[in-house]
Amino acid sequence: MFGPGDEEHGFFTTGPVAGFRVDDVAAARAEMEGAGVEFLDPEVQKWNGSSWSHFRAPDGNVYQIADD
Repeated sequence: MFGPGDEEHGFFTTGPVAGFRVDDVAAARAEMEGAGVEFLDPEVQKWNGSSWSHFRAPDGNVYQIADD
């Protein structure tokens, strides 16, 4: 959970951000970008063995794909 003081997630403006687990974030992102999905992170984010990336869906909401 990220609160109002969080400065790294200013694009979380549409409400709670649901995440979808994928086996390979980079591959899923590449496929989604090929289909025209807008990603908000400049590249796949990584920390402590996990990878994720945020995107804006056609409904205007922000979602996440993650591998862990």
